[in-house]
Amino acid sequence: MNEELFLEETNPKKVKYGILATVIIIILVVGGVVAYSRFISIRTKKAITFEVGTKISLKAKDYINNKRIKEDDLKLDIDAVEKDENNVLTKVGEYVFYIEYKGKTTKGKVIVQDTTAPTVKTEDLVIGVNEEYELDEFLSVCDDYSKPCTVTYKNESDESLSEKAGEYEVPLTVSDALDNKTSITAKLIVKEGYSREALRKGDLSIDHIDPEYDDFNKQLVLKYNEAISEDELDDDEKYNDLLELSADNLENYLPEEYKGSTINESEIIFVYNKYNYIVGFAFRVKINTGKYVYLTK
Repeated sequence: MNEELFLEETNPKKVKYGILATVIIIILVVGGVVAYSRFISIRTKKAITFEVGTKISLKAKDYINNKRIKEDDLKLDIDAVEKDENNVLTKVGEYVFYIEYKGKTTKGKVIVQDTTAPTVKTEDLVIGVNEEYELDEFLSVCDDYSKPCTVTYKNESDESLSEKAGEYEVPLTVSDALDNKTSITAKLIVKEGYSREALRKGDLSIDHIDPEYDDFNKQLVLKYNEAISEDELDDDEKYNDLLELSADNLENYLPEEYKGSTINESEIIFVYNKYNYIVGFAFRVKINTGKYVYLTK
């Protein structure tokens, strides 16, 4: 075809209108996309479920259904959820979360569940013939977020094992507060002429106190002649030293470096052996400088 003839046949007006129409279409499309992204509302999930003991998601997009929205455009608030400093979930329950997007806030629910059985370790339990014991004494470890751990016999007939000396394998079930269960087998050793109670009472070594008192000096303690159970605390005879000390002016028992100070508060701290029997006590006082000091005779 002749180039000169082709150019002459092309209509300049049609070309001009075609370009204009294309530009208008592009503007409309771009404008529509911008308007859509500007006014779109997010669809927050009604509920999102996590297992206790796992880390909660910090990604806001995990809490919405609109996957095309950018993470940077969202603000997640999960402050109401109980978790530790590493964002590990620590307590079963239902909590509210909030998502903010373009100035608008919506909310949903975080469900923290516990479907995990306790992690358990056992130790051999040694008792005397016909000596009573608690099943949880078989446990050296019971890790679970839904405590307390409850121990039961698998076979009710095993309750009579203490009636005769010997070594026995005892099948047990350990469950948490939500009835998540695990099965274990522990060893019961029944001995003639043996008394676990006497062992507990004879152990006057200091093992632990309430974790709240982590400043406790283990040397400052009044010991009993034998350890006592918490059930025996109502026996006035066991309180002789305690009653004598509390009847005196506690300021007389301040260490030399604190003599002359005034005591503003006082409390009794009980000290336990490894069998959770009380081996003695100390007084913890708060002096006028605000410092806590432990007292003994």
